[in-house]
Amino acid sequence: MTQSPPASSAYEILFAFTGKAGTVLEFKRLGLPADAPRACRYQWLWVGAGHRPWQALPLQFVSMSQGLRQERVFAEATLRFDEREAELTLRAGATLHLQACLPDAVPPGVEALVARCAALVA
Repeated sequence: MTQSPPASSAYEILFAFTGKAGTVLEFKRLGLPADAPRACRYQWLWVGAGHRPWQALPLQFVSMSQGLRQERVFAEATLRFDEREAELTLRAGATLHLQACLPDAVPPGVEALVARCAALVA
């Protein structure tokens, strides 16, 4: 699912899932020193649909595991996914069903938010 970014890009989208409720994705900041902390290098974002202008909610990473499906646990939600689909279970209990999308198919407004977030190094 990873696609090489343009040479001038400051980030690379590693995973992206989208649905009626919004988009969740992980990006990697490029051009950081080799010893940069992983928390600065990698970031997951949730962008809810229907918000104009769109707003990105950075997800606070807690843990990850890999089996038949990958799992990422965040302070705000748990994401379980494979190469085709994902389920994002919010702490409030709702589960959102999302479909995998190619990084270059992320909605343009979401792409612009990712670019802004990538420019902010934690």
